[in-house]
Amino acid sequence: MRVGTILDPEFTRLGPFVRSLAMSSQRTEVFLRHGVSDDVLAQVGRGELDVGYYVDATPPEQLALHSFTERTIADGRYQLAPLLSYDYRVIAPIAWRERVMGKGWAELAELPWLATPPHSGHRRLLDDIFRPLGPLPKRIGYTDQEEAMIDFVESGLCLSLARDSVLAPRMARPHQFVVVDKVKLTCDLSFACLAARRQEPVIAHAFASVRAVWNIKPPIAGAGPTRTRKVAKNV
Repeated sequence: MRVGTILDPEFTRLGPFVRSLAMSSQRTEVFLRHGVSDDVLAQVGRGELDVGYYVDATPPEQLALHSFTERTIADGRYQLAPLLSYDYRVIAPIAWRERVMGKGWAELAELPWLATPPHSGHRRLLDDIFRPLGPLPKRIGYTDQEEAMIDFVESGLCLSLARDSVLAPRMARPHQFVVVDKVKLTCDLSFACLAARRQEPVIAHAFASVRAVWNIKPPIAGAGPTRTRKVAKNV
């Protein structure tokens, strides 16, 4: 089983998932390859990975229903099993408080932003928001590490997205950033494969294992869509 990983292992519960596969009756041998969301999905599409983790914006209909129902993207090419809904917040240098509080995406697009890898979830999520509003914002600086993103912002240079779970410990001690109050991005951490391969035994076993690790129950016929885990709390 070739698995594409993203973010940090604790956040994706990678250890319990690998242990579940290795200790199951099928005794699956697991190979891990770390990357960023869009690269992982592309490698799944090329057959270089069997499954992988992926981040995208929660669809409005899923957000309204609080549903973890599997869905497809890219005209049905990929199958996603949502595992967790969480928020990305926008953070700004503390000296920019008056420039960012109460502002919407269009106003924030006029300020400089931190650049992330072209195939990262961060870049895609922000481009999808800013592109309909006009020119993409100016980007200064570059990093692919989430903790370093906060450090860049604290240096007073730019805005950035930050995961709520990464912000929480930083906000518990003295810090030099503010969390913009008007905007946020609600996203799904999902498990992905080619839709055409979803029912292959080894793929089906991986999906069952990862959903068990996250305590995502299969839908019951006749029941409305439900989320068995709480949505990640805002910071």
